[in-house]
Amino acid sequence: MLASEADADVKAGTEAGTEAGTEAGTEAGTEAGTEAGTEAGTEAGTEAGTEAGTEAGTEAGTEAGTEAGTEAGTEAGTEAGTEAGTEAGTEAGTEAGTEAGTEAGTEAGTEAGTEAGTEAGTEAGTEAGTEAGTEAGTEAGTEAGTEAGTEAGTEAGTEAGTEAGTEAGVEYDAEAGA
Repeated sequence: MLASEADADVKAGTEAGTEAGTEAGTEAGTEAGTEAGTEAGTEAGTEAGTEAGTEAGTEAGTEAGTEAGTEAGTEAGTEAGTEAGTEAGTEAGTEAGTEAGTEAGTEAGTEAGTEAGTEAGTEAGTEAGTEAGTEAGTEAGTEAGTEAGTEAGTEAGTEAGTEAGTEAGVEYDAEAGA
């Protein structure tokens, strides 16, 4: 066999091995990297998002709920208590007015305060928790997913690419030699 023929065979074998190795390595690396990156990113993102969302949502919900509940409860309780207390007090005296005013004021204040506090707390807590949870979860998930996906994809792609490239090169050399 002439030297030029040998060079041509080496070049063709290299080309066939490269093509087969690239295809097999890409497929195996993509599959392994996607699986590992998704798993690691989901776990890290969920943990970080839950922690940050819970903390921010609780703080914002408590503050908004307390403020709105106190304001609405005080206003409704004062109004209902004054009205019932005045009416009962005029009729039966100071003792009856105090009792009726306390009962009516407590009931009306609790109901109005609970409703307003729940609504305001839920809205503020949801908004703050979602924002903080999304930001922290995305950052942690992306970092962990990229690292795990790159490592797993590189390892699987290298192994599969080497094996397929070697096999294709040997097969081509055998056919060219025959």
